[in-house]
Amino acid sequence: MRELQRGQQMRQQQQDELQLRMQQYQRSSQTPSADVRQQQSIRQLEIDQRQRQQELHYRQNMNVPPPSPLDDEATRRARSQIEEQRAGQESRRQLQRFDWEMEQALKRDSRD
Repeated sequence: MRELQRGQQMRQQQQDELQLRMQQYQRSSQTPSADVRQQQSIRQLEIDQRQRQQELHYRQNMNVPPPSPLDDEATRRARSQIEEQRAGQESRRQLQRFDWEMEQALKRDSRD
């Protein structure tokens, strides 16, 4: 059961990474050519975002509670589903925040 949970979590994290890269690629292709300073600022933000995403995934992997020997199969399955939902919500919030950060960075750089 624990291996199944880890596998599901790994797939979710891979999807999160792909989604972040797609957001970043889409944003860069929609943004008109920027000056060098703005490009560097955006690249640094993208690097920071990927690093924070990796940190979140690491924390999610470390926070998986071990199954209790007193739990039956249904309880373990329910706990696993709750943990998956929590991790998914946390990942979606982070991706939304990253999108917002990029919009703010682009607005700020366009004003400067």
